[in-house]
Amino acid sequence: MFTMFINKKLKVLFALFSALLIMILTCGCVDMYANKRPTCYPNTKWISNNPNIYFQVISDENFGNIGEFNINNKVITIKMVFDYGPGVKIVDNNIIEKINNSTEAALITGHCKFSKTKLIVTIDEVSDKISLDPSIKEITFIRENLSKTSGS
Repeated sequence: MFTMFINKKLKVLFALFSALLIMILTCGCVDMYANKRPTCYPNTKWISNNPNIYFQVISDENFGNIGEFNINNKVITIKMVFDYGPGVKIVDNNIIEKINNSTEAALITGHCKFSKTKLIVTIDEVSDKISLDPSIKEITFIRENLSKTSGS
C-alpha cells in the first residue's frame, strides 16, 4: 500500500514537471510582438519629421520596409530590420544588399514601442557613418495608409 502511494505521488510529480517543462519550452517560442510591428500593417507608410525619415511596408516582403533618411543634406535609402523582440536596426539598404550583414550596415540601432498607429524607436546606438543630432533620443514614426492603387 505504501509503495502504491509513493508511485502515485511520483506519477503526479512527473506529470506536473512535464507540464511545467512544456510550458517553459513553448513560452520561449512565442513572439510577444507578433501583430504589433509595422510589418503587420501592409500598404502603410511610417513617417518621422525629426529626424526626417520614412519607410513603407509593402505586402511584397522583398520590397517591404524600405524608405529614405534625409540627413546632412544627403538622402540614404534605408531598410528597417526588426528583431524577433523589440529591437530594430535602421540600415543603409545599399550596404546591406552588398554584404547582407545588418550589423555592419546599421545606421541606428534601438528598441521599439509598438502600437497600431505609432512606432517609437528609442535610440541605443548611432553609427559613425551619420551625424545625428545628439539631442535626438527617440524617433517617432506615425502611420499613414497608402492607397491600394498608388505605389507611394
